[in-house]
Amino acid sequence: MLYDTAFSSMISFRAPTTGGEFNGELQLTVNNPAFPTVTLPIHAVSQASCLVATPSFVDFGPIRYDCAAKPRKTFISNRCSEPLTVADAVIGNGTSNQFSLMTPVTAPVTLGPGQGFEMEVNYARNVLGQHFSPMYLRADTEPNGFLVPLLAETNHEGIQVDRFTQGTDSQLDVLFVVSNTTTMDTYQQRLKAAIPGWLERAKELNVDVRVGVTSTGLVQRTGVCGGGANGGEAGRLFPVDGSRARVVSGTSANAAPTIQSNLGVGLCHNLVQGLETMRQGLSAPLSEQADDVRTPQPNDGNLGFTRAAARMAVVVVADEDDHSGFEPDSYIQFLQTLKGTGMSQRSNLHALVPTSAACTTAGPNAERFAAVARGTGGTVGSICEGDYRGFLDPIIQQAGEPQADFTLTAQPDGTGELSVRVNGRVIPSNQWLYDAGRNAVIFNDGSVPTPGQSVEIRYRSICAPTP
Repeated sequence: MLYDTAFSSMISFRAPTTGGEFNGELQLTVNNPAFPTVTLPIHAVSQASCLVATPSFVDFGPIRYDCAAKPRKTFISNRCSEPLTVADAVIGNGTSNQFSLMTPVTAPVTLGPGQGFEMEVNYARNVLGQHFSPMYLRADTEPNGFLVPLLAETNHEGIQVDRFTQGTDSQLDVLFVVSNTTTMDTYQQRLKAAIPGWLERAKELNVDVRVGVTSTGLVQRTGVCGGGANGGEAGRLFPVDGSRARVVSGTSANAAPTIQSNLGVGLCHNLVQGLETMRQGLSAPLSEQADDVRTPQPNDGNLGFTRAAARMAVVVVADEDDHSGFEPDSYIQFLQTLKGTGMSQRSNLHALVPTSAACTTAGPNAERFAAVARGTGGTVGSICEGDYRGFLDPIIQQAGEPQADFTLTAQPDGTGELSVRVNGRVIPSNQWLYDAGRNAVIFNDGSVPTPGQSVEIRYRSICAPTP
Protein backbone atom coordinates (compact mmCIF):
# COMPACT_ATOMS: atom_id res chain seq x y z
CA MET A 1 0.00 0.00 0.00
CA LEU A 2 1.30 3.43 -0.95
CA TYR A 3 1.18 6.37 1.43
CA ASP A 4 -2.31 7.76 1.99
CA THR A 5 -4.04 4.87 0.26
CA ALA A 6 -6.51 2.34 1.64
CA PHE A 7 -8.30 -0.90 0.95
CA SER A 8 -11.53 -2.42 2.21
CA SER A 9 -12.29 -5.92 3.44
CA MET A 10 -15.86 -7.11 3.91
CA ILE A 11 -16.52 -9.54 6.77
CA SER A 12 -19.55 -11.80 6.78
CA PHE A 13 -21.42 -13.01 9.86
CA ARG A 14 -23.52 -16.16 9.69
CA ALA A 15 -26.10 -15.55 12.36
CA PRO A 16 -26.80 -18.67 14.43
CA THR A 17 -30.41 -19.48 15.12
CA THR A 18 -29.73 -19.60 18.85
CA GLY A 19 -29.16 -15.85 18.95
CA GLY A 20 -26.90 -13.89 21.26
CA GLU A 21 -23.87 -11.61 21.11
CA PHE A 22 -20.61 -12.77 19.54
CA ASN A 23 -17.11 -11.32 19.60
CA GLY A 24 -14.05 -12.01 17.48
CA GLU A 25 -11.09 -10.23 15.99
CA LEU A 26 -9.46 -9.53 12.66
CA GLN A 27 -5.67 -9.71 12.70
CA LEU A 28 -3.58 -8.04 9.99
CA THR A 29 0.14 -8.68 9.53
CA VAL A 30 2.22 -5.67 8.45
CA ASN A 31 5.91 -5.14 7.63
CA ASN A 32 6.69 -3.26 10.83
CA PRO A 33 9.10 -5.19 13.10
CA ALA A 34 8.09 -3.15 16.12
CA PHE A 35 4.36 -3.75 15.61
CA PRO A 36 4.02 -6.71 13.21
CA THR A 37 0.28 -7.20 13.73
CA VAL A 38 -2.80 -5.02 13.96
CA THR A 39 -5.84 -6.47 15.73
CA LEU A 40 -9.35 -5.16 15.19
CA PRO A 41 -12.24 -6.28 17.41
CA ILE A 42 -15.39 -7.66 15.76
CA HIS A 43 -18.78 -7.62 17.45
CA ALA A 44 -22.07 -9.02 16.13
CA VAL A 45 -25.57 -9.61 17.45
CA SER A 46 -27.95 -12.35 16.36
CA GLN A 47 -31.60 -12.02 17.36
CA ALA A 48 -35.04 -12.80 16.02
CA SER A 49 -36.64 -9.65 14.66
CA CYS A 50 -40.12 -8.66 13.56
CA LEU A 51 -38.55 -6.18 11.13
CA VAL A 52 -37.54 -7.22 7.64
CA ALA A 53 -35.82 -5.13 4.96
CA THR A 54 -36.43 -5.72 1.24
CA PRO A 55 -33.78 -5.67 -0.13
CA SER A 56 -31.79 -6.62 2.95
CA PHE A 57 -28.90 -4.30 2.03
CA VAL A 58 -28.59 -1.04 0.07
CA ASP A 59 -25.89 -1.21 -2.60
CA PHE A 60 -25.13 1.81 -4.80
CA GLY A 61 -22.42 -0.03 -6.70
CA PRO A 62 -19.51 1.86 -8.29
CA ILE A 63 -20.18 5.49 -9.21
CA ARG A 64 -18.18 8.07 -11.15
CA TYR A 65 -16.79 10.92 -9.06
CA ASP A 66 -18.48 13.48 -11.31
CA CYS A 67 -21.85 11.72 -11.63
CA ALA A 68 -24.77 12.34 -9.29
CA ALA A 69 -25.69 9.24 -7.31
CA LYS A 70 -29.21 7.96 -7.69
CA PRO A 71 -30.85 7.42 -4.27
CA ARG A 72 -31.49 3.83 -3.29
CA LYS A 73 -34.41 2.41 -1.31
CA THR A 74 -35.34 -0.46 0.94
CA PHE A 75 -38.76 -1.42 2.25
CA ILE A 76 -39.04 -1.94 6.02
CA SER A 77 -42.01 -4.02 7.15
CA ASN A 78 -43.43 -5.85 10.17
CA ARG A 79 -43.39 -9.61 9.64
CA CYS A 80 -45.09 -10.49 12.93
CA SER A 81 -48.73 -10.78 13.99
CA GLU A 82 -48.54 -7.98 16.59
CA PRO A 83 -47.96 -4.23 16.05
CA LEU A 84 -44.55 -2.72 16.75
CA THR A 85 -43.17 0.82 16.80
CA VAL A 86 -40.01 1.94 15.02
CA ALA A 87 -38.58 4.65 17.25
CA ASP A 88 -35.81 5.92 14.99
CA ALA A 89 -33.38 5.13 12.18
CA VAL A 90 -29.72 6.15 12.34
CA ILE A 91 -26.58 5.59 10.29
CA GLY A 92 -23.90 4.22 12.61
CA ASN A 93 -20.12 4.39 12.47
CA GLY A 94 -18.75 3.17 9.18
CA THR A 95 -15.78 3.81 6.94
CA SER A 96 -17.00 7.33 6.09
CA ASN A 97 -19.90 9.75 6.40
CA GLN A 98 -20.86 9.50 2.71
CA PHE A 99 -24.36 8.12 3.35
CA SER A 100 -27.37 10.15 4.49
CA LEU A 101 -31.04 9.44 5.09
CA MET A 102 -33.43 11.15 2.71
CA THR A 103 -36.44 9.83 4.64
CA PRO A 104 -35.45 10.14 8.32
CA VAL A 105 -37.75 8.76 11.00
CA THR A 106 -38.65 12.06 12.69
CA ALA A 107 -41.35 10.54 14.91
CA PRO A 108 -42.12 6.97 16.05
CA VAL A 109 -43.82 4.88 13.35
CA THR A 110 -46.25 2.17 14.42
CA LEU A 111 -46.53 -0.74 12.01
CA GLY A 112 -49.40 -3.19 12.14
CA PRO A 113 -48.92 -6.76 10.91
CA GLY A 114 -47.71 -6.65 7.30
CA GLN A 115 -47.41 -2.86 7.20
CA GLY A 116 -44.22 -1.11 6.12
CA PHE A 117 -42.54 2.03 4.83
CA GLU A 118 -39.67 2.91 2.52
CA MET A 119 -36.29 4.15 3.65
CA GLU A 120 -34.41 6.17 1.03
CA VAL A 121 -30.66 6.67 1.29
CA ASN A 122 -28.39 9.10 -0.56
CA TYR A 123 -24.67 8.79 -1.27
CA ALA A 124 -22.42 11.87 -1.47
CA ARG A 125 -19.79 10.21 -3.74
CA ASN A 126 -17.21 12.95 -3.11
CA VAL A 127 -14.61 10.70 -1.43
CA LEU A 128 -12.83 8.16 -3.60
CA GLY A 129 -12.86 4.48 -2.66
CA GLN A 130 -15.23 1.95 -1.18
CA HIS A 131 -17.59 2.92 1.63
CA PHE A 132 -19.53 0.82 4.13
CA SER A 133 -21.87 1.98 6.89
CA PRO A 134 -24.57 0.36 9.03
CA MET A 135 -28.11 1.71 9.19
CA TYR A 136 -29.91 0.77 12.40
CA LEU A 137 -33.67 0.79 12.95
CA ARG A 138 -34.81 0.51 16.55
CA ALA A 139 -38.10 -1.19 17.41
CA ASP A 140 -39.74 -0.83 20.80
CA THR A 141 -40.00 -4.61 21.30
CA GLU A 142 -36.38 -5.46 20.43
CA PRO A 143 -33.24 -4.85 22.54
CA ASN A 144 -30.84 -4.17 19.65
CA GLY A 145 -31.08 -2.18 16.45
CA PHE A 146 -32.06 -3.94 13.23
CA LEU A 147 -29.14 -3.69 10.78
CA VAL A 148 -29.35 -2.75 7.09
CA PRO A 149 -25.84 -2.51 5.49
CA LEU A 150 -25.07 0.41 3.15
CA LEU A 151 -22.44 -0.09 0.41
CA ALA A 152 -21.00 2.13 -2.34
CA GLU A 153 -17.83 2.94 -4.26
CA THR A 154 -16.59 6.12 -5.96
CA ASN A 155 -13.91 6.06 -8.63
CA HIS A 156 -12.25 9.00 -10.31
CA GLU A 157 -11.68 7.68 -13.80
CA GLY A 158 -15.30 6.93 -14.58
CA ILE A 159 -14.48 3.27 -15.07
CA GLN A 160 -17.48 1.12 -14.28
CA VAL A 161 -16.97 -2.52 -13.38
CA ASP A 162 -20.09 -4.70 -13.49
CA ARG A 163 -19.65 -8.17 -11.98
CA PHE A 164 -21.94 -11.13 -12.53
CA THR A 165 -21.95 -14.82 -11.72
CA GLN A 166 -23.34 -17.18 -14.34
CA GLY A 167 -26.23 -19.09 -12.82
CA THR A 168 -27.59 -22.58 -13.36
CA ASP A 169 -29.35 -23.13 -16.66
CA SER A 170 -32.58 -25.08 -17.24
CA GLN A 171 -34.22 -24.07 -13.95
CA LEU A 172 -36.96 -21.43 -14.00
CA ASP A 173 -39.33 -20.26 -11.28
CA VAL A 174 -42.33 -18.37 -12.70
CA LEU A 175 -44.64 -16.19 -10.65
CA PHE A 176 -47.78 -15.23 -12.57
CA VAL A 177 -49.28 -12.01 -11.18
CA VAL A 178 -52.79 -11.98 -12.65
CA SER A 179 -55.22 -9.10 -12.30
CA ASN A 180 -58.48 -10.08 -10.57
CA THR A 181 -60.48 -7.03 -11.61
CA THR A 182 -63.96 -7.37 -13.10
CA THR A 183 -62.80 -6.78 -16.71
CA MET A 184 -60.22 -9.59 -16.87
CA ASP A 185 -62.28 -12.64 -17.85
CA THR A 186 -61.25 -12.75 -21.53
CA TYR A 187 -57.55 -12.30 -20.73
CA GLN A 188 -57.53 -14.90 -17.97
CA GLN A 189 -59.04 -17.39 -20.43
CA ARG A 190 -56.40 -16.62 -23.05
CA LEU A 191 -53.66 -17.15 -20.48
CA LYS A 192 -55.12 -20.48 -19.42
CA ALA A 193 -55.32 -21.60 -23.05
CA ALA A 194 -51.60 -21.00 -23.55
CA ILE A 195 -50.44 -23.09 -20.59
CA PRO A 196 -50.50 -26.69 -21.98
CA GLY A 197 -48.42 -25.80 -25.04
CA TRP A 198 -46.11 -23.63 -22.95
CA LEU A 199 -45.38 -26.52 -20.58
CA GLU A 200 -44.75 -28.82 -23.54
CA ARG A 201 -42.22 -26.32 -24.84
CA ALA A 202 -40.48 -26.38 -21.47
CA LYS A 203 -40.22 -30.18 -21.67
CA GLU A 204 -38.81 -29.98 -25.20
CA LEU A 205 -36.07 -27.65 -23.96
CA ASN A 206 -35.50 -29.62 -20.73
CA VAL A 207 -36.35 -26.61 -18.59
CA ASP A 208 -37.40 -27.48 -15.05
CA VAL A 209 -40.29 -25.04 -14.48
CA ARG A 210 -41.88 -24.29 -11.13
CA VAL A 211 -45.04 -22.16 -11.21
CA GLY A 212 -46.91 -20.11 -8.64
CA VAL A 213 -49.78 -17.66 -9.09
CA THR A 214 -50.90 -14.63 -7.13
CA SER A 215 -53.34 -11.83 -7.88
CA THR A 216 -52.95 -8.07 -8.08
CA GLY A 217 -55.15 -7.67 -4.99
CA LEU A 218 -53.64 -6.40 -1.75
CA VAL A 219 -56.85 -6.14 0.27
CA GLN A 220 -60.01 -8.23 0.39
CA ARG A 221 -63.11 -7.34 -1.60
CA THR A 222 -66.69 -8.47 -1.49
CA GLY A 223 -67.69 -10.72 -4.35
CA VAL A 224 -66.62 -14.13 -5.52
CA CYS A 225 -62.92 -14.51 -6.20
CA GLY A 226 -62.42 -17.92 -4.67
CA GLY A 227 -59.25 -19.24 -3.17
CA GLY A 228 -60.05 -18.30 0.41
CA ALA A 229 -58.77 -14.71 0.50
CA ASN A 230 -61.67 -12.82 -1.17
CA GLY A 231 -59.33 -11.31 -3.74
CA GLY A 232 -56.81 -10.04 -1.18
CA GLU A 233 -53.96 -12.50 -1.69
CA ALA A 234 -51.38 -9.78 -0.90
CA GLY A 235 -48.65 -11.88 -2.49
CA ARG A 236 -49.75 -15.23 -1.11
CA LEU A 237 -49.87 -17.97 -3.71
CA PHE A 238 -53.32 -18.83 -5.06
CA PRO A 239 -55.39 -20.59 -3.85
CA VAL A 240 -54.66 -19.40 -0.32
CA ASP A 241 -56.97 -22.04 1.17
CA GLY A 242 -54.80 -24.85 -0.20
CA SER A 243 -57.65 -26.51 -2.06
CA ARG A 244 -55.14 -27.27 -4.84
CA ALA A 245 -51.38 -27.38 -5.05
CA ARG A 246 -50.07 -23.81 -4.86
CA VAL A 247 -46.54 -24.60 -6.09
CA VAL A 248 -46.68 -26.64 -9.28
CA SER A 249 -43.80 -28.43 -10.98
CA GLY A 250 -44.04 -28.42 -14.76
CA THR A 251 -43.26 -32.13 -14.80
CA SER A 252 -46.08 -33.18 -12.46
CA ALA A 253 -48.85 -35.31 -13.96
CA ASN A 254 -51.58 -32.68 -13.55
CA ALA A 255 -49.40 -29.59 -14.08
CA ALA A 256 -51.42 -28.00 -16.91
CA PRO A 257 -54.93 -28.28 -15.40
CA THR A 258 -53.68 -27.29 -11.94
CA ILE A 259 -51.93 -24.17 -13.22
CA GLN A 260 -54.94 -23.30 -15.37
CA SER A 261 -57.21 -23.54 -12.32
CA ASN A 262 -54.83 -21.41 -10.26
CA LEU A 263 -54.78 -18.72 -12.95
CA GLY A 264 -58.50 -18.26 -12.38
CA VAL A 265 -57.97 -15.76 -9.57
CA GLY A 266 -61.49 -14.36 -9.92
CA LEU A 267 -63.12 -11.12 -11.04
CA CYS A 268 -64.04 -9.31 -7.84
CA HIS A 269 -61.50 -6.49 -7.43
CA ASN A 270 -61.27 -2.89 -8.60
CA LEU A 271 -57.68 -1.90 -7.71
CA VAL A 272 -54.57 -3.28 -9.45
CA GLN A 273 -51.51 -3.33 -7.17
CA GLY A 274 -49.50 -6.04 -8.85
CA LEU A 275 -46.03 -4.62 -8.24
CA GLU A 276 -46.59 -4.62 -4.51
CA THR A 277 -48.17 -8.09 -4.45
CA MET A 278 -45.13 -9.31 -6.40
CA ARG A 279 -42.73 -7.80 -3.87
CA GLN A 280 -44.62 -9.22 -0.91
CA GLY A 281 -44.90 -12.65 -2.51
CA LEU A 282 -41.15 -12.95 -3.15
CA SER A 283 -39.83 -11.46 0.08
CA ALA A 284 -39.88 -12.27 3.77
CA PRO A 285 -41.89 -13.28 5.66
CA LEU A 286 -43.94 -15.02 2.94
CA SER A 287 -40.94 -16.45 1.10
CA GLU A 288 -39.46 -17.88 4.31
CA GLN A 289 -42.51 -19.28 6.10
CA ALA A 290 -44.99 -22.08 5.48
CA ASP A 291 -47.63 -20.07 7.35
CA ASP A 292 -48.19 -16.33 7.35
CA VAL A 293 -48.68 -15.59 11.05
CA ARG A 294 -50.27 -12.24 10.21
CA THR A 295 -53.33 -13.84 8.61
CA PRO A 296 -56.03 -16.24 9.86
CA GLN A 297 -55.67 -18.78 7.03
CA PRO A 298 -53.42 -21.76 7.89
CA ASN A 299 -50.37 -22.75 5.84
CA ASP A 300 -50.65 -19.74 3.53
CA GLY A 301 -46.95 -18.84 3.30
CA ASN A 302 -44.89 -19.20 0.13
CA LEU A 303 -42.06 -21.31 1.54
CA GLY A 304 -40.72 -23.75 -1.06
CA PHE A 305 -41.69 -21.78 -4.15
CA THR A 306 -38.39 -20.18 -5.14
CA ARG A 307 -35.13 -22.07 -5.64
CA ALA A 308 -31.80 -20.39 -5.00
CA ALA A 309 -30.20 -21.59 -8.24
CA ALA A 310 -33.19 -21.01 -10.55
CA ARG A 311 -33.88 -17.97 -12.68
CA MET A 312 -36.92 -15.94 -11.64
CA ALA A 313 -39.49 -14.71 -14.14
CA VAL A 314 -42.39 -12.59 -12.91
CA VAL A 315 -45.17 -12.50 -15.53
CA VAL A 316 -47.78 -9.77 -15.00
CA VAL A 317 -51.07 -10.04 -16.87
CA ALA A 318 -53.29 -6.98 -16.44
CA ASP A 319 -55.58 -4.88 -18.63
CA GLU A 320 -54.67 -1.61 -16.86
CA ASP A 321 -51.68 -0.09 -15.09
CA ASP A 322 -50.40 -0.69 -11.59
CA HIS A 323 -51.51 1.47 -8.64
CA SER A 324 -49.08 0.33 -5.95
CA GLY A 325 -47.90 2.92 -3.45
CA PHE A 326 -44.25 3.17 -4.48
CA GLU A 327 -42.29 4.26 -7.55
CA PRO A 328 -41.36 1.69 -10.21
CA ASP A 329 -37.69 2.18 -9.37
CA SER A 330 -38.32 0.62 -5.94
CA TYR A 331 -39.51 -2.59 -7.58
CA ILE A 332 -36.66 -2.58 -10.10
CA GLN A 333 -34.16 -2.37 -7.24
CA PHE A 334 -35.98 -5.18 -5.42
CA LEU A 335 -35.80 -7.56 -8.38
CA GLN A 336 -32.18 -6.67 -9.11
CA THR A 337 -31.17 -7.72 -5.58
CA LEU A 338 -33.51 -10.72 -5.29
CA LYS A 339 -30.90 -13.35 -6.19
CA GLY A 340 -28.00 -11.67 -4.37
CA THR A 341 -24.79 -9.90 -5.33
CA GLY A 342 -23.71 -10.42 -8.93
CA MET A 343 -27.05 -11.98 -9.86
CA SER A 344 -29.10 -8.97 -10.99
CA GLN A 345 -29.54 -10.58 -14.41
CA ARG A 346 -31.29 -13.62 -12.91
CA SER A 347 -34.63 -11.93 -12.13
CA ASN A 348 -36.87 -10.30 -14.76
CA LEU A 349 -40.40 -8.98 -14.88
CA HIS A 350 -42.39 -9.49 -18.08
CA ALA A 351 -45.57 -7.48 -18.64
CA LEU A 352 -48.54 -8.59 -20.75
CA VAL A 353 -50.45 -5.32 -20.61
CA PRO A 354 -52.13 -2.64 -22.75
CA THR A 355 -49.56 -1.19 -25.15
CA SER A 356 -51.65 0.81 -27.61
CA ALA A 357 -55.17 1.81 -28.56
CA ALA A 358 -55.46 -1.20 -30.87
CA CYS A 359 -58.09 -2.67 -28.59
CA THR A 360 -60.22 -1.37 -25.76
CA THR A 361 -59.01 -2.28 -22.28
CA ALA A 362 -59.74 -1.02 -18.78
CA GLY A 363 -56.74 1.31 -19.04
CA PRO A 364 -55.08 2.84 -22.13
CA ASN A 365 -51.53 1.88 -21.12
CA ALA A 366 -49.49 0.36 -18.34
CA GLU A 367 -46.34 2.44 -18.10
CA ARG A 368 -45.51 1.44 -14.52
CA PHE A 369 -45.53 -2.26 -15.34
CA ALA A 370 -43.62 -1.57 -18.57
CA ALA A 371 -40.99 0.51 -16.73
CA VAL A 372 -40.21 -2.34 -14.34
CA ALA A 373 -40.06 -4.81 -17.23
CA ARG A 374 -37.61 -2.61 -19.13
CA GLY A 375 -35.58 -1.89 -15.98
CA THR A 376 -35.07 -5.58 -15.24
CA GLY A 377 -34.35 -6.73 -18.79
CA GLY A 378 -37.80 -8.22 -19.26
CA THR A 379 -40.25 -7.93 -22.14
CA VAL A 380 -43.48 -6.03 -22.74
CA GLY A 381 -46.27 -7.59 -24.81
CA SER A 382 -49.81 -6.62 -25.70
CA ILE A 383 -52.61 -8.19 -23.70
CA CYS A 384 -54.76 -7.77 -26.81
CA GLU A 385 -52.95 -10.59 -28.63
CA GLY A 386 -55.20 -13.57 -29.27
CA ASP A 387 -52.52 -16.17 -28.47
CA TYR A 388 -50.13 -15.63 -25.56
CA ARG A 389 -47.70 -18.37 -26.58
CA GLY A 390 -45.66 -15.90 -28.60
CA PHE A 391 -45.07 -13.93 -25.41
CA LEU A 392 -44.53 -16.83 -23.01
CA ASP A 393 -42.36 -19.20 -25.08
CA PRO A 394 -39.28 -16.90 -25.26
CA ILE A 395 -39.22 -16.81 -21.45
CA ILE A 396 -38.78 -20.59 -21.49
CA GLN A 397 -36.27 -20.36 -24.34
CA GLN A 398 -34.15 -17.89 -22.37
CA ALA A 399 -33.97 -20.23 -19.39
CA GLY A 400 -33.14 -23.30 -21.44
CA GLU A 401 -29.49 -22.42 -21.84
CA PRO A 402 -26.80 -20.51 -19.92
CA GLN A 403 -27.47 -16.80 -19.94
CA ALA A 404 -25.85 -15.03 -22.88
CA ASP A 405 -27.00 -11.45 -22.17
CA PHE A 406 -25.78 -9.28 -19.29
CA THR A 407 -27.44 -5.89 -18.79
CA LEU A 408 -25.06 -3.12 -17.72
CA THR A 409 -25.77 -0.92 -14.71
CA ALA A 410 -24.69 2.31 -16.46
CA GLN A 411 -24.46 3.64 -20.01
CA PRO A 412 -21.05 3.16 -21.68
CA ASP A 413 -19.27 6.07 -23.38
CA GLY A 414 -18.99 4.05 -26.57
CA THR A 415 -17.32 0.65 -26.88
CA GLY A 416 -13.71 1.79 -27.24
CA GLU A 417 -12.89 1.06 -23.62
CA LEU A 418 -15.37 -1.75 -23.10
CA SER A 419 -13.71 -5.03 -22.15
CA VAL A 420 -15.10 -8.37 -21.03
CA ARG A 421 -13.46 -10.95 -18.77
CA VAL A 422 -14.65 -14.42 -17.80
CA ASN A 423 -12.92 -15.93 -14.77
CA GLY A 424 -10.28 -13.22 -15.14
CA ARG A 425 -9.50 -14.00 -18.79
CA VAL A 426 -10.02 -11.27 -21.38
CA ILE A 427 -12.56 -12.35 -24.00
CA PRO A 428 -11.80 -11.11 -27.55
CA SER A 429 -14.31 -8.62 -28.93
CA ASN A 430 -15.26 -10.99 -31.76
CA GLN A 431 -16.84 -13.33 -29.18
CA TRP A 432 -19.39 -10.82 -27.86
CA LEU A 433 -21.31 -7.74 -28.95
CA TYR A 434 -22.75 -4.70 -27.23
CA ASP A 435 -26.48 -4.10 -27.88
CA ALA A 436 -27.09 -0.39 -27.32
CA GLY A 437 -30.86 -0.76 -27.43
CA ARG A 438 -30.79 -3.20 -24.52
CA ASN A 439 -27.63 -1.75 -22.94
CA ALA A 440 -26.33 -5.29 -22.65
CA VAL A 441 -23.28 -7.34 -23.54
CA ILE A 442 -24.34 -10.48 -25.41
CA PHE A 443 -21.99 -13.43 -25.83
CA ASN A 444 -21.81 -15.26 -29.15
CA ASP A 445 -22.75 -18.92 -29.42
CA GLY A 446 -19.83 -21.00 -28.20
CA SER A 447 -18.54 -18.23 -25.94
CA VAL A 448 -21.31 -18.10 -23.34
CA PRO A 449 -19.95 -18.48 -19.78
CA THR A 450 -20.73 -21.75 -18.04
CA PRO A 451 -22.57 -21.99 -14.70
CA GLY A 452 -20.48 -20.69 -11.81
CA GLN A 453 -18.09 -18.64 -13.93
CA SER A 454 -17.57 -14.97 -13.05
CA VAL A 455 -18.21 -12.29 -15.65
CA GLU A 456 -16.55 -8.86 -15.35
CA ILE A 457 -17.43 -6.06 -17.76
CA ARG A 458 -15.34 -2.86 -17.65
CA TYR A 459 -16.27 0.35 -19.47
CA ARG A 460 -16.11 4.11 -19.16
CA SER A 461 -19.56 5.25 -18.16
CA ILE A 462 -21.43 8.46 -18.83
CA CYS A 463 -23.48 10.24 -16.21
CA ALA A 464 -27.16 9.38 -16.24
CA PRO A 465 -29.45 12.36 -16.97
CA THR A 466 -30.85 13.93 -13.83
CA PRO A 467 -34.67 13.75 -13.57
